[in-house]
Amino acid sequence: MRLAIRFAVASTLAAGILGVTSMPSSAATGTLTLSNPPSGPSYVHVNPPRGCITGAGFNAVTNNTNAPVTVYADAFCQGFSLVVTPGTTPTPVGPRLSVSIPF
Repeated sequence: MRLAIRFAVASTLAAGILGVTSMPSSAATGTLTLSNPPSGPSYVHVNPPRGCITGAGFNAVTNNTNAPVTVYADAFCQGFSLVVTPGTTPTPVGPRLSVSIPF
């Protein structure tokens, strides 16, 4: 009986570990382009990671990922925000400093 219980516990723990290690490291699949049209630089993020991406300012977003993203005027993904849905053409968003990829 004890052996059966130990086996069940070990199997459950192994399944849990495999489930955690097989999770994808990115939250979105595809490309996210933050740009400054008409002639400013563009920043392309391939398979962007979860969380808040900060950096140089941008005023347009092309979201060719499988997840909606939220853009913020603040550099720390706080304050006034807009959601940019997946599969969009360049979307004017006004001056922005950060973008959040959902968890």
